[in-house]
Amino acid sequence: MKAVDVKALGDFRIKVVFDDGVSGVVDLSDLIRKGIFKVLQDPKLFGNVTTDGVAISWNEQLEIDAFKIYADIVKKSPSDLINNILLMPQISMFLGIIIRMFFDDHNPPHFHASYAEHQAIIDIQKLELWDGFFTTAGIGPGY
Repeated sequence: MKAVDVKALGDFRIKVVFDDGVSGVVDLSDLIRKGIFKVLQDPKLFGNVTTDGVAISWNEQLEIDAFKIYADIVKKSPSDLINNILLMPQISMFLGIIIRMFFDDHNPPHFHASYAEHQAIIDIQKLELWDGFFTTAGIGPGY
């Protein structure tokens, strides 16, 4: 899940859209009262919000993990979201690669592959990497 769009709204709120269709508004008024985020009380600076897909940021020093924002929008804790991924039915395991898939997940049709610390989501129709990173180290050349 990557953030694909973010817009600053009034009252220190942001609207974030993710690549899986999830979108919502998050109130950051509590955050801007703390530590280094206090500078975001300046509406002009707050309005300069951007995303690179994995972070919501205002500059190189001020960023929030997009995964945390996603969890806030879907009203789940980040650990619940991670557990959902880990509890996803495993359909295959070979050469250390674990393939997981839900029966009726969101579009496009895809499967989740994990190898060591690497995670990837593969579009089934295009057989292309949709999200994440995957190394070929464990499966040898030519893959």
